[in-house]
Amino acid sequence: MSLPFIVNWLLAWLPWNTVQQHNIGAQYATGDCVRQNNVCAARWYRRAARNGDAESQYDLGFMYLLGDGVQHNSNTGVYWLERSVKQGNQQAIKLLADILRDGTYGVETDLKRSDELYKLADKNKG
Repeated sequence: MSLPFIVNWLLAWLPWNTVQQHNIGAQYATGDCVRQNNVCAARWYRRAARNGDAESQYDLGFMYLLGDGVQHNSNTGVYWLERSVKQGNQQAIKLLADILRDGTYGVETDLKRSDELYKLADKNKG
């Protein structure tokens, strides 16, 4: 581990420091400065997601849908994506709209909600 990682890791323990929490999760997810470990990535994303970080909510939700670092759980995945959507995260809006339209990752189709999300995505573009 590098010194910058250790400093960031220590700063990430502060409950309000969701940016650092997300960054540590991303480093574990990609293997940047540490050995790649999706279980650790999910833990850090979860910490930041619980503290309101929309990007971490998106990442954690997607991990649950994929079963990557966590046990696959489509309900939990959709829960975290919806929380990210409420904060206006464009990636979450698009992903959830696609999933609900296509019924992928074990998620039941919901064309009405999918359409609402596509409209929200279009509205946020302009």
